Amino acid sequence: MSELEMGRSFAPELPEHVETVLQQFYEAQRKRHQDERERFERMGLRKSTARWNRQELYLEETQRNAAMADSRRHLLKHPEWWSASLSGSLASPLSAAQLRAVVAAQHFFQVDCY
Repeated sequence: MSELEMGRSFAPELPEHVETVLQQFYEAQRKRHQDERERFERMGLRKSTARWNRQELYLEETQRNAAMADSRRHLLKHPEWWSASLSGSLASPLSAAQLRAVVAAQHFFQVDCY
């Protein structure tokens, strides 16, 4: 599988702990939307276009990988968030929970813009 297929661009890589946060965030979204899709199908509920499209963003690998690549590019623009040597005015790099919040905010803001 190519880097693009795995949601990676051809930019420098993130450190493992940051990549783990990114992967866990998108896997949680995939699982949540898969469970929702299965629940709707079991209940025979009619799918709304907006909700179906949102589910597809996480369930369809190409779309999910593109979203991950966008988040990865955003994080790469701010190494001070995750690198101790570049934390600048920050007392220390962001924790995993703080990085997850940054990923979520960037992703949901971007999704809401479309």
